[in-house]
Amino acid sequence: MPYIVIVAVDENNRISKYQPCKSEAEAQAHIAKVDKLGYPNAFYVEEPGVDVQWVIPDVATKTISVDKAGMAQDKIDRAAQQIEAERKQEEFRNSINYQQRYVAFLDILGWSEAIEKSQNDPEFLKDLGVSLKIFDVLQSQAKWMQEHLQELASSQRWDTSPDHARITHFSDCVVLSDSPDSRGMHSLLMNVSSICSHFLTRGFFVRGGIVLGELFHNENSVFGPALIEAYRLESQEAKYPRVILEKRLAEAWGQGQEYHGQDGVHLGYVKTWRKSDDGWSFFDYLQSYNALAPFPSPENLIQKTIGNIRSMVINDLKKYSGEPSIWSKYEWFANYINEILDEYPQIKLPKIEIKFWQYSLGFNVWYALRALHRHWRKIMSVLGHK
Repeated sequence: MPYIVIVAVDENNRISKYQPCKSEAEAQAHIAKVDKLGYPNAFYVEEPGVDVQWVIPDVATKTISVDKAGMAQDKIDRAAQQIEAERKQEEFRNSINYQQRYVAFLDILGWSEAIEKSQNDPEFLKDLGVSLKIFDVLQSQAKWMQEHLQELASSQRWDTSPDHARITHFSDCVVLSDSPDSRGMHSLLMNVSSICSHFLTRGFFVRGGIVLGELFHNENSVFGPALIEAYRLESQEAKYPRVILEKRLAEAWGQGQEYHGQDGVHLGYVKTWRKSDDGWSFFDYLQSYNALAPFPSPENLIQKTIGNIRSMVINDLKKYSGEPSIWSKYEWFANYINEILDEYPQIKLPKIEIKFWQYSLGFNVWYALRALHRHWRKIMSVLGHK
């Protein structure tokens, strides 16, 4: 017959220390043991058949009773908790559905190499950790905007969608989504601009894709066809350090968001997108986000941005001259910088010279073939062929 040794009780006269035993002899032996350890009031009883939390010991008489009322109430409470848990589970299940959302998938290029470096450089490790705080900031901003959505909508004539910006970040991957309206577009592009600029100043390029499609995105999970398509654009189509826009959205958003004065007069378009030779529109993040065409972007801001990364691009062109697939990304970015400098001749920064002839014969052959392919593709585009 099983027994339990009640070693000690707490201030509420409930068991605080006990020991289950298989026989009376084992129980007696355990009492002798704990008596030497300073528990002279220990006693044993037959196993009560209930959880010890419902056992009420009487040390004076060395007997026990069972708190049947407490057990009954606990059973009721547990049943209520189970019902509530099932209700929440059903509520969550019913909330799982795809919504039309603007979706951006971003990849922070060079992050894996940076992680390897951080293993032997504690200060660099700290720099990486601090750089990720931007996602906390963007999350806080999204929460604030959601709380003040009605106020913002009335003052800025935004759509009053109940949805808001959502951000999921893991390692070098970032997923952003927002409601498919003018507020959602503005919010998404502001976040993309912030992330691109933030990591660019820290020596990281960003590549990505933006689409409109079906997505499920909450605080803990994100999945759906739109995410797969945004990832496909990033991994297969973007190729260079740019964030490209799906063709359908490129047609819908045109040159960029229209900008009007307080009197309603059309002032221009926000310089959001730039067209590549291969036909893709990409986010023009070397410009100031609120730069307007035909009005110039703040020159000092552009000069500071380009000045900070120009030497990095030049050094990496030399560093990766033996790896054409990597070198081509920096070549593309160098050409992007040169295009911006052509638009702003008043900026006193020299254009980046791409001296490919200094490299190996094999590299020159690859470069020549690629250039021929790009020019042929441009000619076909002009002629109306894909």
